[in-house]
Amino acid sequence: MISPFGIRGLGSGFGGGGHAFSTNYPLTVTRASVAWAQDRAGDLFAFGVDEQRLTNAGLTLTRAATRMHGEAPINGTNGGATSSVLPVEGLFNPVRSISAGASFQRRVSLPFETVNAEPIFLRMRARQGSSPRIRLAVRDRINATESVVLGTFDAPAIGVVTAGPLTSLVNRLLPNGDREFTFTWTPNATSTAAEIAVGPDSGTSGEFIDIIGMQATTQFSEWIMGGAGILAQSGDNASLSLTGVNMAAGFMLRIDGTLMNVPVAGFSRFYQADTGNNDNRNTTFYNFTNGRAEISGFVANVFQGGGTLKNPVVAAPFSIVAAHAVNYIGGAYDKDVASPTTSAGFTTPNRLSIGSNGGFDPLNLVLTRISLFPETPTTARVTEVAA
Repeated sequence: MISPFGIRGLGSGFGGGGHAFSTNYPLTVTRASVAWAQDRAGDLFAFGVDEQRLTNAGLTLTRAATRMHGEAPINGTNGGATSSVLPVEGLFNPVRSISAGASFQRRVSLPFETVNAEPIFLRMRARQGSSPRIRLAVRDRINATESVVLGTFDAPAIGVVTAGPLTSLVNRLLPNGDREFTFTWTPNATSTAAEIAVGPDSGTSGEFIDIIGMQATTQFSEWIMGGAGILAQSGDNASLSLTGVNMAAGFMLRIDGTLMNVPVAGFSRFYQADTGNNDNRNTTFYNFTNGRAEISGFVANVFQGGGTLKNPVVAAPFSIVAAHAVNYIGGAYDKDVASPTTSAGFTTPNRLSIGSNGGFDPLNLVLTRISLFPETPTTARVTEVAA
């Protein structure tokens, strides 16, 4: 693992002084690129190819994503404001954005391309300065439109959205007082010159805020760091080893963690136990059409049963228990036990993917616990495991 203050050497330690993740069966993670993860303090760590992103916040798993511009704010321009480069903070290269007397003035990223109706995912981190306010903006320079989030640091709100709607705003307070904002922008036009911007939202000349980081990505992502241009990060493919594990009688699986964002399409998996493809699958997934976690089982691609567990909440801890066997498909979400399906087929799985379907349909998760119980499930046992 690469620390925020230099290279420690891969595998020599964990971010944030140890890690907060446990599993009772060996976990393998493959990933074709370097990737990043935060600890509970918001310190950022880089991890090598195929290295598990373990910090004291847990195990981070994300889908593939591409940063659409050079690392910002260090690569960028001033939109009316002035700026000064601040000392490096770990892996971040912060910049102070100073108002020249108009509230719209800000630090601007390098331009990037957008496609009408294709979502873009924003992550911005800032520190309050002499201005108590902040302005986060996405702008389409070709069509002269803009959508903004603005207000005080503790409670900014979505404002005008002439460049397209902004949704899923999360405002996270870090232990050092910084704020990290994530939200989704769905452009209402195709553009060859879009940009993101952060500023002090102040009409008082000289008022400033410090911008720690800002990025736009093609999928929801942790920070993607380094470089003056577009940069891709591969997704994680995580799985539990089933070598020597007898799953013929069925199984229960408990997963604890945090959902990092709301998927905007597809049926993203918390896990999937299968025979190497979708035909015989046991899974719990996030249904983007209704915002619920749903459990299901299939044999020869024929639905065997399942049901709804609960509405997951972004950035809030969750605990899922899933149970699959012949004549049993059920589970629990945050100790709320669902009524099971008691007439169902079951095919013994030989693969158990975590956070995806063998690398497909991934969820963005920070996990703290995975516990597998290869046994015939009952509602009493589901209740016990969920407690």
